[in-house]
Amino acid sequence: MSINFFFPDSFPKLPILKEIIRIMQKSLESVDPLTVVEKSISFDEKCLWVNRKCVPLNNIKSIIVIGFGKASQKMAIGLKKAINRIRIKGAIICKYNDPTLEKELLPDIVTLIGNHPIPGENSIESTRVIIDLVKNRGPNDLVFCLISGGGSSLFTDPNQAISLASLRKLTDLLIKSGASIQEINTVRKHLDKIKGGGLVKMVYPNQLFSLIISDVIGDELSMIASGPTAEDPTTFKDALRVIQKYNLEKKIDKSVIEILYKGLIGKIEENLKPYDYRMTKVFNFIVSNNRIAALAGKNQAVKEGFYSEVISNHLTGEAREVGYNLGRILVKLKTKSSLKYPICLIAGGESTVKVKGRGKGGRNLEIALAAALEMNNVDRVCLLTFATDGEDGNTDAAGAVVTSKTVHIAESQGLNPITFLNQNNSYEFFAKVGGIIKTGPTGTNVNDLYLLFIY
Repeated sequence: MSINFFFPDSFPKLPILKEIIRIMQKSLESVDPLTVVEKSISFDEKCLWVNRKCVPLNNIKSIIVIGFGKASQKMAIGLKKAINRIRIKGAIICKYNDPTLEKELLPDIVTLIGNHPIPGENSIESTRVIIDLVKNRGPNDLVFCLISGGGSSLFTDPNQAISLASLRKLTDLLIKSGASIQEINTVRKHLDKIKGGGLVKMVYPNQLFSLIISDVIGDELSMIASGPTAEDPTTFKDALRVIQKYNLEKKIDKSVIEILYKGLIGKIEENLKPYDYRMTKVFNFIVSNNRIAALAGKNQAVKEGFYSEVISNHLTGEAREVGYNLGRILVKLKTKSSLKYPICLIAGGESTVKVKGRGKGGRNLEIALAAALEMNNVDRVCLLTFATDGEDGNTDAAGAVVTSKTVHIAESQGLNPITFLNQNNSYEFFAKVGGIIKTGPTGTNVNDLYLLFIY
């Protein structure tokens, strides 16, 4: 995987750049979708083993493979490599089609394209293909579902009373409001027929195995891709509370509110609830998450000669506040800690951005810019933040790296970092000052990683 940094001549040279790149690479390699799925499956004479669950081979006629998310192509290849003794057929939905991977999946598994982060016609049409595939299953067919980040938008079958335009408008408003992914998915689940356990209802009574790459803090099954194979503890009332919390009632279309109120009074069936009998046929397995990536980064950092610890995998909140806090941690460590240098602390999570300006940039770029303000003129420290899927908001950046000199470089060019932050224009800031990280789509998604260095 290519990891590229944009450093103009004015940006100070990083003496630990090679080490940083190797740490990033190891983190991403540890959550490679193909590898983690292939390792989850094995055979013996009598059983197909999925993790530690045995499925008797004589009970399986064929396997139906469905998948959705940014990692679905690689996950499907891992599954195809592992299951080489049973006939398989299926379809997956991804954001970007890699023709090389598509060719490897054919003719058994078809690659479909969806829309992300806002659902569109492609998402709906591709989802219908998967629904038809599942509906035509035989009684002895085993269903494998491959789930990864982005699945909520890519795999969608909205309530017929809501138009695609209304759904797109709602999703865009929720994302820009600063709502957490849990809040956004709580609303999504109550406007869609396959989310919130809807896929379970469709597949029952066949056995359903889900292999899941988590992009949700805490690996909450009901929230990853909006929980199509999980029970849903949230309600229509919870969905309405989210709408009200962010003052969206008058901004969204009336059809959305009508659906939620109908659900509230029982005119629309609630999602699959805990202890539903149909869940006895479902087996959900988390095969990769943020903690795995962070630990791999830590182990590589130790090999590179750093003192290293994973300090959290649950960082959330407004991006700039997360950035301020990470910057303060670095400053405090540099000025007061008794730890020996070099140090590499690793954290993971996913922040939110409440969009107020008209600029360009995502949560990781905002975190980096806010951290730079705290780190100003504190020598030999740097912070790196990046999205593991390689996409930070509406940009081609994965994230950014900042040092004690970042603010000074900006000011020498007549730029005010605070102005860029307030305008949500962090991408333009780093395009001028330097520090942008580009990886391109990585094919996986386990939230964001933050690397804090003292050297």
